Amino acid sequence: MAIDLKKLNPYTFDGDTITCSGEFNLINWSDIRDKLIRLAAKHTEQYASDVLYGIAEVEKALSENPESGSWYFGFRECGVDHEDFIREAQPHTVNHYYRCIWQLDLKSDPQRFKEKTMRLYRVKYNDFSLFQSKAQTNKGEIAS
Repeated sequence: MAIDLKKLNPYTFDGDTITCSGEFNLINWSDIRDKLIRLAAKHTEQYASDVLYGIAEVEKALSENPESGSWYFGFRECGVDHEDFIREAQPHTVNHYYRCIWQLDLKSDPQRFKEKTMRLYRVKYNDFSLFQSKAQTNKGEIAS
């Protein structure tokens, strides 16, 4: 009997977005971690392991079973920055400093008690919402 891996680890990937969902304690977000590690290897010349600090921050937050959350990963030549460092960059220089910025969102499904969705996607440089206050941007909403 063949095992359908898509049923065990349901996720979608379209090149710039990875989405996985399921009951919160069963979400296998290995695909998202894998993508972050690969992005660090691709876009940094050194200090690629900085991405592990961001992954650890997400894992710590997930251990508290939050309803929602957002985390940012800014990939640059010499490492990977998290949200606070990305916000320090000036909007007109961000596209010169960062090779790419990715956002990871966690959202609860109000229609399903334990259902959660994690979505990793590339942030467009003209999305200056990163430079607004954290209270305005970290609402846990996943834009379509």
